[in-house]
Amino acid sequence: MVVVASMPLHRAPRFLLLDPDPIALRTLRQRVRERHPKWEVVSEHDARTALAQLASREFDVLITEIALREVSGIELLRQASECAPATVRLVHAAHTRVKNVLCSAGLAYRVLEKPAEDSALMPAITSALRMRREMSRPRSGWFVK
Repeated sequence: MVVVASMPLHRAPRFLLLDPDPIALRTLRQRVRERHPKWEVVSEHDARTALAQLASREFDVLITEIALREVSGIELLRQASECAPATVRLVHAAHTRVKNVLCSAGLAYRVLEKPAEDSALMPAITSALRMRREMSRPRSGWFVK
């Protein structure tokens, strides 16, 4: 499947944050907004609502907890990769034992231990945005499976 992914230059980066813990979600949102107030940050506590958001709007980066209530984190990442293949997926989780599995399966770009320090979180976000921009550059032969 050829993915035509565009990251319009006229808009700020758009993030979708997913965490069933309202305190963790609010804290993560505040940390991102404090550093980058012009970025668009959407936060959800429900996996199904987050998947609906991914299907209806273009997001540059998804940052999600892996321990979810409605669906497994693996299933969420699989569905996110299908409905929004150009969205770069970061996992922010208390349990990172599945790190190698998620990354090698192409389900997550990076896995961060929760709570990630700014010294780890912000470079991961910057790297994810760089990856997203690279994916949106027109190239011949750029394929995503």
